[in-house]
Amino acid sequence: TTEIYTLSLHDALPISNMWNGSGWANQDNPPPAGSVSSVSCPSTTFCLGVDTGGPPDFTTWTGGMGWNDAKAPAGMTSVACPQTAQCLAVGTSGGGQIWNGTTWSAASVPSPDGAASMRAIACPGPADCVAVGDYTPARGGTKVLADIWNGSSWSVSATPNPR
Repeated sequence: TTEIYTLSLHDALPISNMWNGSGWANQDNPPPAGSVSSVSCPSTTFCLGVDTGGPPDFTTWTGGMGWNDAKAPAGMTSVACPQTAQCLAVGTSGGGQIWNGTTWSAASVPSPDGAASMRAIACPGPADCVAVGDYTPARGGTKVLADIWNGSSWSVSATPNPR
């Protein structure tokens, strides 16, 4: 059975839904009020969502037990969890975080020149993540930025940038 979870706001109240392979169902325990910008579910019993509307910054769902605070540094906007004990998050401040199932730790996301603003992350595997966003070089303008996670560190990936 394929289960897919969604988080959204309706009339400023958080809504949590689950797709069970044949239909959508409301979940009894929605996440805290806020603005959920990203959610990742590496299993049918665990999801991690980014709440950008204020504390808590992250919230977890554990199979039928409801949503709980998973405290992390502020500023993250997107999360990807290739497995239940590994989640990576990026933010518009250019920062990155890694969750090992218990605690968060900083993982700086590189930029070739200037301040980075990461918008999204995807991780098809534990050592295979891509984060995308943009940066502003010292000479001005905005450039596309893509960073690759290899399981232990980030590196900048070449991207096409119009002149």
